[in-house]
Amino acid sequence: MDAVRPRRILIVEGNPDGHRLYYASLLASAAEQAGEQVSIATRELAISSLNGLSTWRLWPVK
Repeated sequence: MDAVRPRRILIVEGNPDGHRLYYASLLASAAEQAGEQVSIATRELAISSLNGLSTWRLWPVK
């Protein structure tokens, strides 16, 4: 029985502009070609009068 590899998450800090997501997708694609399972996550700060919680958004690797 083959061992299941854990999914790795590549975190993009700051504003997820096109350049950051482009380079993150290049890294993730290279890792997937090497047999890794990768997701890209960006941290977006939720600005609210009630809380300042961080939220995470996962981006699929294409």
